Amino acid sequence: MMGAGLCTHDYSPEKDNLSLDRCRGMDARLSAKFPFLKEALEFAEENSADLESLLTSENFSPARARGRERVLDAIAAGEVVYKPLMRDYDCLMEVMSYPYARMLVSVIWDRYLTKRYALGEAVRMNKVLSGEDHRTMIKVSDEMGFHAETDPDGTMRMGFPDYLMLSSRMKSIDWKLINSDVRAGMVVLPGDKFNRLMQNALQDKIESELPLKPPEEFLQYLEKDAAAVKMALDEAKAKMSPTRGEGMKDAYLPPCVKHLLELSMKGINLPHSGRFALVTFLSALGLDYDAIIRIFAESPDFDESKSEYQIKHITGELNGTDPYTPPECKTMKTNGLCHEPDALCEHVNHPLNYYRIKSGARRPKDGGEGRSRRRPSLLRFLQVIIALWTAVRFPTTANQIIMTSIQLMSNPAISKDPYPNADATYWIIGNNVDRTTLSARPSRPAYRRGAPMAWAWVPMYEVSRTPTRATIPR
Repeated sequence: MMGAGLCTHDYSPEKDNLSLDRCRGMDARLSAKFPFLKEALEFAEENSADLESLLTSENFSPARARGRERVLDAIAAGEVVYKPLMRDYDCLMEVMSYPYARMLVSVIWDRYLTKRYALGEAVRMNKVLSGEDHRTMIKVSDEMGFHAETDPDGTMRMGFPDYLMLSSRMKSIDWKLINSDVRAGMVVLPGDKFNRLMQNALQDKIESELPLKPPEEFLQYLEKDAAAVKMALDEAKAKMSPTRGEGMKDAYLPPCVKHLLELSMKGINLPHSGRFALVTFLSALGLDYDAIIRIFAESPDFDESKSEYQIKHITGELNGTDPYTPPECKTMKTNGLCHEPDALCEHVNHPLNYYRIKSGARRPKDGGEGRSRRRPSLLRFLQVIIALWTAVRFPTTANQIIMTSIQLMSNPAISKDPYPNADATYWIIGNNVDRTTLSARPSRPAYRRGAPMAWAWVPMYEVSRTPTRATIPR
């Protein structure tokens, strides 16, 4: 954030010609596009802009309005809208709107708002950066604290430790290091993937810097805009809440949560996993500490001081951190907490989704059936393709393929793992295959799920390849 130690002269549109002289050699539009760069601070200093003028001078009212708009954009859409600018005066207003937006977020002091604003600014930067040259991309990377280089072919390079740090939250397999082009310790990235990593870097940077505590004398100038932002924030939270701001309704609770509540109300001790699931779920529905603690007060081993610590730690009130999220359905099943699932449970993967669908806030995709029904068909298709390929590629094993399939289909008891000694078995679906010699190393299979068709479990025999033929040892 820009400090108060800058020049104290007011800036006005009438002084725009003077500003143009002062800003000669300085890229005003670059500062407006990326107001977190040190060039933006230098641009503001050159134009005699400081925090006191930003908050009190009528000349900076466009900057204040734009700062409020930045925060509202982030709340509503998760993205701060970028507006192309022509004049240096407009660029200065855009630059100064950034610290004003940060002050508004800091005054409200809400964790969700901080994360939402950080995301909005980061998404904006990602889109703006896509139209910039590599020199600007490296400048942004340096500002984030990450070293990057440019290849002659236009791709970017980043050290693999930095890559791992920034891509760890990306769930697509395309972001896994094993699927990346790594050369001499540097990960080669196309421009769009590099910009996406810079989005993560800016988001982390803003989240780590906010909230800041503005000087007490500045708070009176922020009250009006802060109230407008707070109202928009409350409305957004109500819409995003599973309860839509109407409070928890027992009729919409999933069977597992209903069962946990009933046990707790009856004074039956819940396992630790059950207490954690119940607190996180109730917290996600918007129940406060007092409402949650009353539920656990019926437990025979209730200790208010311990319960208060545990509940506030889970909800994030203790340390001002993000609350824990409720466990998904498969975790509930693993912990033995899934209780008498109904028809809707078959179509959801999270208790909160059950509540949203039951309350009418969300509809199940494809009737809740499409994805679960497509997987077996795809699996069978892949198994048939693999079986046919194996039979054609290694015809001498066709007889064993058929015999193994017949045995497994006639005896389901062994279909889960027909070859329990995995260390001595070669698998047709393996992830460690030497493509040069076509000999598979002993390893666990890449896909272990039992299936009605047994072709996926046919062992891969060791193959020694010559230029003219492939032989299979017997």
